[in-house]
Amino acid sequence: MGKSLSQRLWDKVRKTSDCWVWQGANNNGYGCIKVSGTNKYVHRVAWELENGPIPEGLTIDHLCKNRACVRLSHLELVTLQENLFRRWGSTSTHYGCGHPKEGRGRCIPCNQDWHKQYQRTTPWKDG
Repeated sequence: MGKSLSQRLWDKVRKTSDCWVWQGANNNGYGCIKVSGTNKYVHRVAWELENGPIPEGLTIDHLCKNRACVRLSHLELVTLQENLFRRWGSTSTHYGCGHPKEGRGRCIPCNQDWHKQYQRTTPWKDG
């Protein structure tokens, strides 16, 4: 029989005197692990293994600001609004265009539209 989820997770963590850093796959700096065939963020899995499900409407903030950290004392349950405030210094949950903020630094739909327009209007040169 294979390793448990807990064993698979903690086997890929390098514990330092400060952060406990995920050494496996990542997505934009956030550690990822497969759970029942689906990629999950490691910090969320670590939290849930120790504390149970994350309540609806809450998210996890990395107090250390290290996305790869899974040290439970560095993780705190907060609302998305609080997480955005801590990250950007604003309690706004929407960009100026009206799209909801998703914890990122820019509006993804508007950025995608801009990129498509840029590709259509920019002459590409070979070599």
